[in-house]
Amino acid sequence: MKIIEYNNPYKHIVLEEFLTEEETHLLYYRCKNKLNIDKFNDKSMFFEHGEYQNNSGVDIEFTPDLNKKITTQLNEVADYFDLLDEKFDWVFNCNLTYDNPDKPLRPHNDDWQKLSKYGAGKLKLLVYLGLNDREYKDWGTKLYTKEADYSSFVKEIEYVPGNAMCFEATDKSYHGTDFTHGIDGYRFILGAEYVNSSLIRMEHGE
Repeated sequence: MKIIEYNNPYKHIVLEEFLTEEETHLLYYRCKNKLNIDKFNDKSMFFEHGEYQNNSGVDIEFTPDLNKKITTQLNEVADYFDLLDEKFDWVFNCNLTYDNPDKPLRPHNDDWQKLSKYGAGKLKLLVYLGLNDREYKDWGTKLYTKEADYSSFVKEIEYVPGNAMCFEATDKSYHGTDFTHGIDGYRFILGAEYVNSSLIRMEHGE
């Protein structure tokens, strides 16, 4: 794993080869094998809270060795940000993206100071899963400077299977997606958040 730091538009890091190609393929196929194709095709798997969402969780099992490796590397990331704290734990799982035109993932910041009571993480990390069998054009995470304003776009973190990106969730950490070419295939993500469970007071939406 190689960490590369950037500071525009805010501090974030790219972690090259967070997972090996073999590990990336293992998680990708476990996600794909868990998928109900009919519910994916009719998008019913994304229907929650009375409306269609832009992603849905995919519940897979991690091998003990891979679980240990991921946890160890996540703690290395927390240490890199100088945020390693025994009160916090990493929570991670996989999900599948839906390019929902009615609910796009517009630029937002996930400000931890405001959202920690809902279980949001102080650090957010995304690992891109795939097979390198296609051009992942516009699949990456895009960084912005303003809320819900696509014109404030600064850069895209390239979607490279096995690579990850991470940032501290603050009032400045605007990010989102903009699939201008659509999604041809399965955009599986391993998402991780650094959470202080003692701060959780309510479910989001209450």
